Amino acid sequence: WTPAQITTALWLDAADNNTITLNGSTVSQWNDKSGNVRNVSQASSTSQPTYVATGFNNQPTIDFDGSNDFLKNASYQPPGALSCFVVFNRDTTGGVFVNIQRSGGVFEINGGFGAGYTNITVTGTGNINPALGFDISGGGTSTNIILYITYDGSGTLASDFSARVNGTDNTIVNSGALGFLAETGITIGARAVQNVGFYNGRISEIVLIEGQI
Repeated sequence: WTPAQITTALWLDAADNNTITLNGSTVSQWNDKSGNVRNVSQASSTSQPTYVATGFNNQPTIDFDGSNDFLKNASYQPPGALSCFVVFNRDTTGGVFVNIQRSGGVFEINGGFGAGYTNITVTGTGNINPALGFDISGGGTSTNIILYITYDGSGTLASDFSARVNGTDNTIVNSGALGFLAETGITIGARAVQNVGFYNGRISEIVLIEGQI
């Protein structure tokens, strides 16, 4: 299937070079294909990720350096329930793939705080929130991964999530707690509060759907 067959809230597709605005070899803007014009951008050249035409299975990708690269849309805030697909290949564990300010809290997919783990974090009104993790089997780094996460929006418990890695369901475990400051909009490659949690690796596609599918 293709995301064009469903109603998407955000669709970033590195394989479509018409959606990429380059500043030399770095990306100043990655345009949203959902029709909602939720483009993510980066004005500072030193924080722009790199476009690599054959960097992911010989296909185009956006490469984040794990130091200061990120792309952002400061305005979009989706409702509670979300479904998200991310196609990625990381160089190191840790780092935030996707951080979204949703209505009433934050939805984040980050690289985990232990080898092979990826965490999902959802906040309500408090600043200390559960980090709900799942194991990417054998995939701490250098593995091509299609990640699908769905969240029903009802709370912060593991039962509210489902995660699938390369087509295989993963068991959600409670893996600790994280502290959050104020978040805004959508940030790709870092937390919305900058200088924290930069992602080191490649992201080729992100599809966000409001609600569960």
